[in-house]
Amino acid sequence: MNKIEKKLEIPINNSSLDDYLKNEFQKKNQLRVIHEYVEEFDVYRFSFIDRIREEEAQINVDVYILNKGKLKQLNKMTIYSPDENINSYDLDHYFFSELYYPITKNDYGDKKASYTVRIYCFIEHDVGFKGEYVITWDNKIKFKPLFNEKQKNTVAERIVCFDVEVDASSLSQARSKAYNITKEFISFLSVLIDTGFHVFDSKFTHYIRKVDGGLIGEFERQAFYDNELELFVMDNMNGLRHKLDYKAVEQPAFYNIGFVNENFEAKSTMIYNNDHLMNENLEKTFLRHKITNPTIDMREYYSEDINESAYYGFELKIPRNIRAFYKSLIELKSDDNKKYEAFKNCCRLYNLSHTAGARESTLMISYLVSSVESLAKAEGKKVSFSEFMSKYLKEDYDKDLCDFLYGNVRSGHFHSGEFFFQEFALSLDVTFQTEYFRMRDKYIKARNILRKAIISWIRIHILKKPETQ
Repeated sequence: MNKIEKKLEIPINNSSLDDYLKNEFQKKNQLRVIHEYVEEFDVYRFSFIDRIREEEAQINVDVYILNKGKLKQLNKMTIYSPDENINSYDLDHYFFSELYYPITKNDYGDKKASYTVRIYCFIEHDVGFKGEYVITWDNKIKFKPLFNEKQKNTVAERIVCFDVEVDASSLSQARSKAYNITKEFISFLSVLIDTGFHVFDSKFTHYIRKVDGGLIGEFERQAFYDNELELFVMDNMNGLRHKLDYKAVEQPAFYNIGFVNENFEAKSTMIYNNDHLMNENLEKTFLRHKITNPTIDMREYYSEDINESAYYGFELKIPRNIRAFYKSLIELKSDDNKKYEAFKNCCRLYNLSHTAGARESTLMISYLVSSVESLAKAEGKKVSFSEFMSKYLKEDYDKDLCDFLYGNVRSGHFHSGEFFFQEFALSLDVTFQTEYFRMRDKYIKARNILRKAIISWIRIHILKKPETQ
């Protein structure tokens, strides 16, 4: 039997961390709980059934809460399973994804402040979208294009900023929360408007610039200036600086070096955290900054409904029912968490298909197929990819194409490294390239039916519209 122990020492003080833990475990299947007193510890022994590596397994978690005078802390956890197929790597992953992360993403300190943190993303599109949108989700969020850029009649990076209201005990915690919330939010938004959201992360690259009527090549770092908040932006981490600090040469706020031995095992770690000294002006900015209502007439910027067809060069429009969509996600998470998790994973893969797969057709289609496959898990039983497509496409279902997408494209790419859309058979003379046009048409149809199946599921299960619509 494999067993791991994690030392935590998280202070509880007067917070509700212990109640939170109990409530979280109440959601587990076939739960049994034993409460014991061991010296200065309250020990809660939870035994339940959960999924690891897509298989149900018995899991035991012992939670040690230290009660020593005025000191109260979540001291440690041990996790183990009698299932011989569950190894220490499985337990370690389960601990961090299912137990540790849900705990640490919440703030259990007594002193909190209200921050509105701005996270910067971009989409690659020839036009982008217009308007300002305020959404009340788990947190209040406002998003909008940051710049009124000229249309270049070509695909370009369009900066989109997300303002997120969070309560936190420090700037670093506020930024961490806002970053994670934004990552989740843009996954769902990606499906709504069929585009990929990248978290902005600059790099050094080559530019051509006009100088005295001529041209000159330069090697510079990508960055931009947010005039509203007076911030220079190179990324959302160390590369975010207030204009009053842009000349500072201090070490980065967060600096982490790991040392490994000859077996590539962690030997020691040095962490340098200069967050407070480096970001006093940034903290003042996010404490003062507030979400305001749109300053423009928004009526012309909405689409009447979610577009179920894949976009090709059209202006992006946010569907008018976006608030109902995110409100329903909150309800779904509360009422049917497994269905919510399946849809969340679907949206994450969908966004990834449009970012990592933007210039790789086989990769994009493979991830879109995987996103549908993830969503099929929400049906409550083992529903195959093809069965899901048949159910939600109805008369548009093409069995041969679906079998090709799943059995050839997805499986061939992920398992054998195959490519199906002529990524390695380029010909600039397309005059007689009948195979190119044939595969292009198949690619376009694939994108459309995969998106239509997902949007049909959303209309029924998220927006609660009758299946006939």
